[in-house]
Amino acid sequence: EKTIRATKWEKSRPIAPQTRHPMRKLFHITGRAWSFVTANLPGEHFVIKHGGQVPQFIKNTVDDLKRHGKVHTVIKDIEGCFPNMPKEAIKFGLREMLSKITKEKGYENVIVPNKDSEPCTWITKKRYGIKKIPFELMLEVMEFALENTFIKDLQGNLWRQVQGIPMGDPHSPGMTIGACAWMEHEWMQTLA
Repeated sequence: EKTIRATKWEKSRPIAPQTRHPMRKLFHITGRAWSFVTANLPGEHFVIKHGGQVPQFIKNTVDDLKRHGKVHTVIKDIEGCFPNMPKEAIKFGLREMLSKITKEKGYENVIVPNKDSEPCTWITKKRYGIKKIPFELMLEVMEFALENTFIKDLQGNLWRQVQGIPMGDPHSPGMTIGACAWMEHEWMQTLA
């Protein structure tokens, strides 16, 4: 019997680490900005900021629901999420999300400190050691990353990713969380 890792080893997965990309610094900065935005979304949603929070989220949910009867949880890998998300929904959803933040909170930029150890913010009085990233630039870079992901396979062939979010891209976590949050919000609007 093959292990899960062994069965996945032969599977084709587009991974695009941006280690040698000419715009890697810009991608890194805007990726941090997207992660900050999705970690600070206004409104009601079920966004978990990082994978380390999943066990506590499940525990809290089970504690909240156990009064209704026995709760059974199943955890499944979502490896198919990135390459299967619809690009147009991602673009529309993230644009809509930033528009909502501007409308509700008045923010149009993310302040990204030069040091990775310092957190991003919406506003700052600092003049040095930061990058002010406008929402419009975040959207432009995100769309560029979505439409221009190329990988080289083991035989040296170049492939362009035409569907989904590139794996290994600094924008990918923020794009995924933001797009899922937008989709969730749209779905919640259909509930009574």
